[in-house]
Amino acid sequence: MAAALIKFVQGATVGVAGQALFGATGTAVSVSNAVNTGIASWEIELLSSPAGSAVAPAVLAFSNNGSTPAAAFTPDVRGPYRMRLRVWEALSRSGDPTDTDIRCFGVKQVNGFYRPAPQIWPRPLPPVASGEPGAKADENNFGGQANGWAGNGADGLLDNLITTVLPTVIADGIATGSVKLAEVDATNLPDWTEVRVKSVRRRGYLDKSSTLTAAAGVVVAAVGGGRWILDGHPDRRFQEQTEWWFASTGSVEGSGASEATAINDLNELWRRIGYNSGNVTTTVTLYTAANLTETEQALLDLIIAAGNRPWRVVSGEMPFVPRLRFSAQNIDGQDNTTLTPGQEVDWTSIGSDAGVVASGTPGARPAYILVGEAGKLRGKSVVRYTSSIQDLVTGNLTTFAKPTWILSIVKVNAAGTRVWIDGNDGANRNAFIDSSGACIMYAGTSSGGIPGLPAMAKGDYHAIVGVFNGDRSLCQLDGVTGDVDVDSGDQALDGLSLGGVLSAAPLTDGDEVEIIVHDGNGSDTTQLNDWLEYHYGIFPQ
Repeated sequence: MAAALIKFVQGATVGVAGQALFGATGTAVSVSNAVNTGIASWEIELLSSPAGSAVAPAVLAFSNNGSTPAAAFTPDVRGPYRMRLRVWEALSRSGDPTDTDIRCFGVKQVNGFYRPAPQIWPRPLPPVASGEPGAKADENNFGGQANGWAGNGADGLLDNLITTVLPTVIADGIATGSVKLAEVDATNLPDWTEVRVKSVRRRGYLDKSSTLTAAAGVVVAAVGGGRWILDGHPDRRFQEQTEWWFASTGSVEGSGASEATAINDLNELWRRIGYNSGNVTTTVTLYTAANLTETEQALLDLIIAAGNRPWRVVSGEMPFVPRLRFSAQNIDGQDNTTLTPGQEVDWTSIGSDAGVVASGTPGARPAYILVGEAGKLRGKSVVRYTSSIQDLVTGNLTTFAKPTWILSIVKVNAAGTRVWIDGNDGANRNAFIDSSGACIMYAGTSSGGIPGLPAMAKGDYHAIVGVFNGDRSLCQLDGVTGDVDVDSGDQALDGLSLGGVLSAAPLTDGDEVEIIVHDGNGSDTTQLNDWLEYHYGIFPQ
């Protein structure tokens, strides 16, 4: 019986009968049949050609009484040329053809990929596996592969396109997140697979031969070998951000928008906003966990120079190591891990004087409150006083040298005179007192409200910094400096009472958040206020 099976030849490239063939433009392609036994008439037709081709679909050649099908065409543009061969055992191509073959000749695009011809009409022939009459191998069986237009993954067809040009790995994080780039199996991914890391808004690619040393946020070791290489381009969405947090405990994956999501690499900050958009002029605040090094400052200068946004650097580094530090974030000396919210407490200092505890009588002590009020203190914990009999007192300590620095963060809700910090006896006192909304420093000489300080609003948290040094004392309330010549007295502090003094005029209906006591010179109120802002926010609040 007569059979149709197309064979392509282009120059020195000789195709296999019954297989599609890739070739080139500008060189003639001959089309013939594999075996001509029994053929009485035949027809070779170009069913479709690429857009823009001058080789129009048409019957290229036919014979009503011949047995050797043959035709030729010259592909002029890249793309698919779909060919059909029909053979008859009868003369004059009468009746239905005895057999038909459809086969494609293709010229790949410059990038090595190929779009198959539309298989609209005529429809493709039945596949061999169907067992139907006239079944043939797929018309796009380039190289003999059996997957048709899907290809074998390396021939420029669909599978090759998907795995080479289109593959994109989406990772929530480089080393954190539910989809970690560091854990993505790249064994079967091709070179140049694109990666998009959402946490840092960054793109990159897979280099399967790279042995670069892994570096946070730049090079990530790929599972299965090679490296993920991340780009260094800034992301304009970051450029609108006006607050940045930089901390040694942060991560390059952090948004930098809060203390909890700080970044720890100024190079990453430069990567994100180094080419600052020129139309954004809002002041940027950079909260740093420590003073910037010379190198870090130089990098920050480059960031500033790249745009016109003014920058304000706020350091979270305390200007001294305090002798006493009572922090509501670490009441028990173990980061509050031994405490239950609402539990009444004694208060352990985490300053340089080891083992100092401010203690009280069970049933007459303040309580640990897990989180500060919503929107205040950046969610920090507080020690809350709700009764006039609550206070905590330390034992006697080595006398603090002058000048004596005291910092206190408090909130007072009740009206009247309230002592929130004082000495532990009546003779050696350095006190902060709220009297009808006025801040008083007291160390033996009552001076009334300190001139130049703002009023202390009830229900707000306030930060007070005092330097007790006789007639050279100084007080700041919420960063505002009062009269530096006020004489608050000259008594020597040798112990501390929190929430009152000797149970007199206690702090009632209010919170204590942080108490710091330090002796000696060389301290900086500006840096101390920066430290307060970094950890707690702007006061009052």
